[in-house]
Amino acid sequence: MTSAEQALAVIVKRIIDDRSNFTHLHPVCIANEALLAIDPNRTLTSQAYIDCHLILRKLASQILREQRRKRGNKLQSRYRGASSGASILLDSMTHSDTTHNIDRLYSEAQAKLLHADSLRLQLQEPVYRKREDLIKEDHEYIKRLTSEIASEQKHLDAFIEWHEQRCVEEQSIQNSA
Repeated sequence: MTSAEQALAVIVKRIIDDRSNFTHLHPVCIANEALLAIDPNRTLTSQAYIDCHLILRKLASQILREQRRKRGNKLQSRYRGASSGASILLDSMTHSDTTHNIDRLYSEAQAKLLHADSLRLQLQEPVYRKREDLIKEDHEYIKRLTSEIASEQKHLDAFIEWHEQRCVEEQSIQNSA
């Protein structure tokens, strides 16, 4: 990370920390606020503004992801909302948000499996044989994809388990009322 990116990351992290108690937290909103802090008079050219916003959004997503990993939870603390796409706290999610995220996680896992299968087939086709170093890189990439898929499957299983427990708890509350 360059020194300029590090300076931007400090700004983004401060904004995220200031908003840690918010129910909805979206990388786009964080990027917007960071841009206002960086360039309050809007002196950037349109292209510079777009480029900077993209970098800030990526930094915000990365920082939010790192914070989740540091907590060591099987589940993220935030997920995308079904209707808004904004980041919603796990405990504030509706049934619709939960089912949306389950479907999204399965879809992403399926896409990665298809990608890994395609790469594996490519390595087996004699027509597509590449130099040995490229084949080695492809094998490493497939291993990394397989690892990511396994990780996402564990994450998805934990999420479904949490959702099922939440449904049981809500049902017992309704029954006792």
